[in-house]
Amino acid sequence: MFNKGLKKVDGLTQLKYKSSKSSSWWMYNFLIDRRKDFAKMLIKNHISFSAVNTRIDKNPIFQKYSSHLEMQNLFEKKQISLSTDPSQNLDKVDKIINIIRKGW
Repeated sequence: MFNKGLKKVDGLTQLKYKSSKSSSWWMYNFLIDRRKDFAKMLIKNHISFSAVNTRIDKNPIFQKYSSHLEMQNLFEKKQISLSTDPSQNLDKVDKIINIIRKGW
């Protein structure tokens, strides 16, 4: 439902998923412009999200393996995930979509 409802939202880039791959879909991942503003809007509207998918090479124990990964850096700055908890009913998902479509 998020795929369809969040199409063509300014500042939101949906990730491409291959139909040949399966997913547990417990999180809906995408890229967002002005992530801090977006996160504030989600918090204000009591919408669960995660933005903590950081690179393992940022951990001090792995820093010697770190390298400049331009696209990974961009992904890390813009990536955010919405919860797709199975207990969410369609009305709640639709409400989340409508809130996001209003902008941040």
